[in-house]
Amino acid sequence: GQGTRSKQMFPSPAAQSFLINGRMHRVFTRQGTLVPATPGWEICGPWETRAKVPACRKPCALTFLATEIWSKPQTPSVLDVRHEHGRVCQQNQTRTSGQTPLARRKTCFTLVERQTTHCMKFHRNSGSGFEKPSAPDVGVCRRAAKFLLEMISALSVVSIAACLAGDWPGFRGPNGDGTCNARIRTDWASNPPKVLWRKGASNNLQDGFSSIAVSGDRLFTMVRRSINGSYQEVCVALDTETGAELWSRPLGPAKYDGGGNEGAPGNSGGDGPRSTPTVNGNRVYVFTAWLALACLDAADGHVVWSVDLTAAPYNASVITWQNAASPIVRDGLVIVNGNVPSKRLMAFNAENGTLVWSGHDDKMTHSTPVNAELSGVPQVIFYAQSGLVAVNPSTGAVLWRHACSYNGVSVASSPVVSGDLVYCSAGYNTGARVIRISKSGSPFSTTQIARTPGMFESQWATPVCHENCLYGIFGTKEHATAPLKCLKIDTLEEQWSQDGFGMGGVLLVRDKLLVLTDAGALVLIRPTPAVYSEIGRFAALSGKCWNVPAVTNGRIYARSTREIVALDVSVPPPPQVRLEVVRSGTDGKVRIRFRNADGTAIEPSRLPGIRVLASSDVAAPRAMWAELVSDLQVQDGTVFLDELTETWPQRFYRIVENP
Repeated sequence: GQGTRSKQMFPSPAAQSFLINGRMHRVFTRQGTLVPATPGWEICGPWETRAKVPACRKPCALTFLATEIWSKPQTPSVLDVRHEHGRVCQQNQTRTSGQTPLARRKTCFTLVERQTTHCMKFHRNSGSGFEKPSAPDVGVCRRAAKFLLEMISALSVVSIAACLAGDWPGFRGPNGDGTCNARIRTDWASNPPKVLWRKGASNNLQDGFSSIAVSGDRLFTMVRRSINGSYQEVCVALDTETGAELWSRPLGPAKYDGGGNEGAPGNSGGDGPRSTPTVNGNRVYVFTAWLALACLDAADGHVVWSVDLTAAPYNASVITWQNAASPIVRDGLVIVNGNVPSKRLMAFNAENGTLVWSGHDDKMTHSTPVNAELSGVPQVIFYAQSGLVAVNPSTGAVLWRHACSYNGVSVASSPVVSGDLVYCSAGYNTGARVIRISKSGSPFSTTQIARTPGMFESQWATPVCHENCLYGIFGTKEHATAPLKCLKIDTLEEQWSQDGFGMGGVLLVRDKLLVLTDAGALVLIRPTPAVYSEIGRFAALSGKCWNVPAVTNGRIYARSTREIVALDVSVPPPPQVRLEVVRSGTDGKVRIRFRNADGTAIEPSRLPGIRVLASSDVAAPRAMWAELVSDLQVQDGTVFLDELTETWPQRFYRIVENP
């Protein structure tokens, strides 16, 4: 604020609302200059109905972060605050229906006096916790400093709605392992999922086994369509709010060997694309049945680059039943098994499609590779016709391999990694095995620790692992009643088996199993080795479901060979969290403590998802804030941890709650 208490300094203010110490504040801004020839936005202070603008004897600028309160909790803001040319800019991504994808708003505040950050400096011998700026010409008044302190405190008021705004970037979720931490409603018996929209044959959205990827307000999948008299594989983008088609992009012929038309009695047909798009930033990557690798613009679907691996100079061959593997994207690379002779494992530059590395003669299967880290070493694991092959994602160098014989080329399930164990399975009387991966020196070594020939065949429904147990559908596509089983991952000993699922898909959503059956039912199950424990069941789809759903933003998106559906399973948001920083005795420590903003104790189930971050620069990007590793303690319903601040002239804290 500037030296006035009059409303007249705001002839046409713009306002933002912030929750500060339990009260709603309105922060008014106006275009102007604090210093001659320094354009920008001037923060003039908080405003309430009967409040006065805090006075400063000299011009001052207040650098702040806070959680913005949105009028619609379901459309949260993702704030990105950083320095830009002497200003602090906050940029947020909006997800409001009707806007262009990834729409952003930006507001910048001029940093007139960089020294104003001194008002957050710890005074180690003072009970106040803060000292005046050492330089008298900084001009930060006490009331402005108090307001800044309140704003800094407010950055810890976390909206759970914002935490739930995660994406589902590709096949089997954010980690590619069928697990996610999304919160969904589980009281399905009394409060079943609500259908938000459903699209099918009348919308030309049918045929195929592609799963769903979600980014922002867009959903991506692959379908088969007749275009000018011939069938094409088509990538489509739908609006997540309405299901309306935003764009479509034909990517090549939809010709198949017929295996996809088979199925359980009374539920066959619907052959179509097998792989799932992968979204990274504003790009969508697709690997078609006939080995065309394409990069599309997420906004309008235009082709950024494409590579036909069946054409010269690659001359790849297409396997029986065509490709079903989805591309994975990491560290600026698109990684696939392209089945090019002598250089089948391949990585392409994600921006321009140039080949970065290729090598090895491990023939492709229908299995999607997985990202992993074993013994601290990042790697990508392929399930090829030669067996398991792990490579360095940056160079393609083989880290380890383990031969796995099987019958035919039909390996469609992905490897499952748990600690130092890797599980793999194939159909057609092949069975399952578990490999232990060790690294005592430079090379890795592999040891098979369990094997079940002809048993526990994951034809394509990859299991998930939870607390050393595998949960998966075991059987073949003809089995409408293929069972869901629980196995010990280290021994492959069966714990229980429940018939009636068919060849659908399995996810682990936080601490519950979400299973999509062959016939389109969604089943919620407690993952326990003791007994099969079903929580709820919902008839979501008609048609054949040989894929997995997507779970994001309190919704389940699922599809079959006939339709796509969006279901609301959102939970009411828990209370917001308030962070306070106080002195902890005279030993140079501060205590970071927090409770629910309404004064109630934080539920113990939320604690594993809460992290405390610290920085000496309040405007630093969140990625630059350090995580405090001290264990959280609970006393009288208040969660706290202590930190020594002797080496920090100033220190800022925030909390982040993972969904």
